[in-house]
Amino acid sequence: MIPQISIQQEDYKQNELSRIKYIDSLPHFQEQLLEIQIGESNFYNILSGDIIIGHSIVTKENRLIEFYLEDQYISICNYIFALVIFDLNISSIYCKTYNSLLLNCCLQMNLKYEVVRTLFRDLSKTPAIAINDFPVRSGGMKDLSLLLAYTDELGMTAEELDQLINKDHIFLNIDNNELKGCVYICKVHDNWDVYDIGIWVNPEFRNRGIATKLFSFIINYCMENNLPSICGCAIDNIASQKILNKNGFVSKHSLIEFKI
Repeated sequence: MIPQISIQQEDYKQNELSRIKYIDSLPHFQEQLLEIQIGESNFYNILSGDIIIGHSIVTKENRLIEFYLEDQYISICNYIFALVIFDLNISSIYCKTYNSLLLNCCLQMNLKYEVVRTLFRDLSKTPAIAINDFPVRSGGMKDLSLLLAYTDELGMTAEELDQLINKDHIFLNIDNNELKGCVYICKVHDNWDVYDIGIWVNPEFRNRGIATKLFSFIINYCMENNLPSICGCAIDNIASQKILNKNGFVSKHSLIEFKI
């Protein structure tokens, strides 16, 4: 007999425990692209009677980006998933291929899909390429005005750049007083020491191997400082995928968008 299931909107900060259980249930860490959307999305508790048994997170565009159930309710997950899709008027779903619960639910509904991102979660034994005579240094407050000139391309606000500088998490390639590129790491979630790698190269200096060297620098930096790192890129960003492969990152997973 299927228990009475209901869905109730909630401030996710009031039920952070469910999110922690969700992230712990994954074999690899959460994609930062999704994590940064959490604060602006709607959080819904899934209840059996008065008991919270899971949650869903839905963006303002009605895209489901998180679906979690306690293990004892997995046997009726397809029923609960269908209820979530119907009640919350879901139009699309972002699913990491290593999220077996959500992936299985989507496949059993026979939903159309496309692969949108390549996810890099593993480092092979191949070391990062060696870099010689390549100037890279930590960004400082004196560099903030220089970086602010590229906020649109970097996709970061002045506040976010300031935080990276204060945490010593952004590194610059400056040569002859020209900013050629930068690489940075962002903590994906406050409760875990896992860092997402981001990179930017000045358009005037692209196709010169700068991105490859910046990735090599940051991967070695993370390894030397015991900072677990992950990254991802658009499925059609072949250049970034090649650079990551050169530096020892391998991809076994993707981010899929399912359409309702």
